[in-house]
Amino acid sequence: YARYTTRPQHCWRYAVLIGLLAGCAILNKWLTGILVYAGWGINLLLQTPQQRRAEILHMAAAVMVTVLVFLPWQLYIHHRFPEEAAYEAALNNRHLWERVEGHWGTNFFYLDAFPEYFGEIGWFLVPAGFVVLLLQLRKRRIPNATLGNAMLVWFSVTFVFFSYVATTKIIGFFYIVAPLGIIFMAVAGYEMQRQFQLYGRQFLAHKLPAVL
Repeated sequence: YARYTTRPQHCWRYAVLIGLLAGCAILNKWLTGILVYAGWGINLLLQTPQQRRAEILHMAAAVMVTVLVFLPWQLYIHHRFPEEAAYEAALNNRHLWERVEGHWGTNFFYLDAFPEYFGEIGWFLVPAGFVVLLLQLRKRRIPNATLGNAMLVWFSVTFVFFSYVATTKIIGFFYIVAPLGIIFMAVAGYEMQRQFQLYGRQFLAHKLPAVL
């Protein structure tokens, strides 16, 4: 999807590739594999009607490819192993409403686990970078605002869903967006460096001569 937002001349090619990879992700991690469409959908809502019409066709093509990838396996296992497939499907659903195998926690379970995901010291840069990126998007300072919007949506949707919707809490559920957290850390670090250089130059230019 990142390539899709930066290569308009290859939109159809990347739309098909998005669908293919999303289908494989569903086979691997079930419905979290369709996360890409959350960010894509938000960006569609933010576009002008003219832009939206063309991109809806791209998304529709991607969704069709996704279905073609994961649906045959679902049909096969429900036909070949109906009892086992039904049990696994029910188990997946139970994660939403029950404490499966004793895995549970408060609504702060994943926030409390940020030091494990991102390090004991640097984890605070994740929410800082999230806020910095959000502010930069509002001020239109991001070259690829489409991708920036999508990253914020992917991270937020995953965090809110597993923290406040799903009853079962498992440390691995959040790993799907952990790389985005590392990007937010980089955003925060870069902004800190930029602010330090900016105010450092101002201090050297105006304050230091007066002090001397």
